[in-house]
Amino acid sequence: MTKPYIGFETERRADKAKAEDARDLQLVESQRLTSYSTDAEESLAKRLEQMNRRFFLAVPQIEPIDPTRIFAESQRLAIYRRDGAKCQLKIRCDGAEKLPWGHWHADHKKPHSTGGKTTVENGLVACPDCNFAKGNKDDPA
Repeated sequence: MTKPYIGFETERRADKAKAEDARDLQLVESQRLTSYSTDAEESLAKRLEQMNRRFFLAVPQIEPIDPTRIFAESQRLAIYRRDGAKCQLKIRCDGAEKLPWGHWHADHKKPHSTGGKTTVENGLVACPDCNFAKGNKDDPA
């Protein structure tokens, strides 16, 4: 397998030799971004976006992290009802006490930072003490 960055550079250089009307517009834009204002925030962000897009096309078996980090209010309500408003982690508490709305965390069973999705199925009710104790580890249960 060609390394994604080397493949990209090879493609970009070959495209640069083509007639102006035959060039790939994304590669033309990439060339512009690497030639002018190279340290500008917008230039860096666009270059990163292009490289990410090409990387994930070149290596499709790698699934990008879910861009949604925070549970939506409807998801929080579904998690709260499903878990009976009780802490599911039980690291620092026994999980017996019902947590009032607004005094609990919707936590990822599989942490978002390790590829966990922000879905009701991957969410659980956690009291703040247990959630902070858990950190970014998988649900101990």
